[in-house]
Amino acid sequence: MYISNNDIRNIVSKLRAEFREKTKPLGNKNERGTKLHKYQVDFCYIVDNIQRGPIFAIPFLIADGEKLIKSIA
Repeated sequence: MYISNNDIRNIVSKLRAEFREKTKPLGNKNERGTKLHKYQVDFCYIVDNIQRGPIFAIPFLIADGEKLIKSIA
């Protein structure tokens, strides 16, 4: 399975848009210790790993990102 850089950019863009929509109700106060900050940190690590990690891990990381987005209350 080959995933191009363009595919990775599209995947990350889609995940970012979903994350942004899901976190809107949490407001803009992303100070350390808030729920929003925790979600942002976790999401940033997932996105970084998708962009810079090994190709074989991308499907697992996408699943992790989607699971994180679904868990946002």
